[in-house]
Amino acid sequence: MAPAMKAYSPQEIVGSFIYLKASVPESVLPVSVIAEHQSDKEKFDYCAAEQLMRYFVHVMNRGVKFSSNGNRIIEADADSSLGNGAKMYSRTGGCVFLANGPISVRASTQKHLATGTQESETYGLSEVIHDTLASKNVVMSLPWSEVNELKKELESAPVVRVDNQAVWLSAPKVVFGKKLRHIALRYYHITEAIGKGEIVLKWVASGENRADILSKRIPSPSVFKRGADRLSGHV
Repeated sequence: MAPAMKAYSPQEIVGSFIYLKASVPESVLPVSVIAEHQSDKEKFDYCAAEQLMRYFVHVMNRGVKFSSNGNRIIEADADSSLGNGAKMYSRTGGCVFLANGPISVRASTQKHLATGTQESETYGLSEVIHDTLASKNVVMSLPWSEVNELKKELESAPVVRVDNQAVWLSAPKVVFGKKLRHIALRYYHITEAIGKGEIVLKWVASGENRADILSKRIPSPSVFKRGADRLSGHV
């Protein structure tokens, strides 16, 4: 590890990463993991921080890309990884897109301890729906959203995609058995958002879910690069 890295406090390093991750969306998960111990210098992983800084330097000229011919309907991908966070809490990965580029990215540890994949995925979907609707409100508040040719598309219900078929099939109907009633009570707003036409929920194959690299570590460099390119709007 470069001695220069330890010259800075964990808070300074994490603060720099938070600034840099805006143009490197695939870094949101590692920044989140590294930041977990920023208040404890003994537990803070300086080696991981140095590796991440090297990655930032490697991709510094790439940035994120928005397409003038891209989809002007807001869309989002949601994914969760069961028990993959600290103390076996699941992680939520989510990204909101406009014109093929990311406008909101999430990689967070869930506050509720999920005991099954459907529970974890439902929790994550609810968080990403919140992000999606909040992003839409921000976009609609901008002056250029009043341009007639854009307004109709921007007002359309955002498309939110998930790769878990059980969640996709059950969410619009609130068909939960007794064992899943706690999920129905906690996340009823998913069904409400669908019923009110606030979002459109679609299923997508796991390999096409752009939020996949935000919920778990990807061991394959080639798969990670493809996911990073898609997440940043370059594919």
